[in-house]
Amino acid sequence: MAFWIGATEPGIIGGIVAIDGVPFLPALGNPAASAEAIAPQAAQMANVCGSLSLEQLVAQSRLGMGSLITAPADVERAMAWVAKSDARAAGLAVSELMTTDLRKDIAKIRTPVLLIGATGAAPEPMWTTMEKAYAAQVASLPSARVTIANKTRHFIMLDDPQFLFAAIDEFLSALPTVR
Repeated sequence: MAFWIGATEPGIIGGIVAIDGVPFLPALGNPAASAEAIAPQAAQMANVCGSLSLEQLVAQSRLGMGSLITAPADVERAMAWVAKSDARAAGLAVSELMTTDLRKDIAKIRTPVLLIGATGAAPEPMWTTMEKAYAAQVASLPSARVTIANKTRHFIMLDDPQFLFAAIDEFLSALPTVR
């Protein structure tokens, strides 16, 4: 969302902080991915998710949550959020996330960008490749900085809030002040 706002309304924001969010998610795993190629899979995911009861959505979400969050207590915290979700809306959100490609659009961004990526769910030998994939997502932005949280999974704010706050504080302190 931050990348979209920055690209469509570049004059209204002073900086972008993206916490493990990228201009095109499928390209993290496959740089040649396209929204068109992913669309059938995304539509299928939306349809399947939309057909689930709330209980089924919770059960399905539990299967993947451990790869997104490190501490079991935080997984349970997130599962409480899932239990308040709408399966159809969740499916549509995932489909939109998988098919929205902002890689070309972000060249319009005129503000500093901090992309905080997370590699902790992957084996350590893959970290360098993943770091390059994050950097490639914002390579068209000369003002972009990529910081990697190697000890966290996707929910950086739960896995290592101190790392996250320090990275954001450092980024914000370097932004020009507006009075």
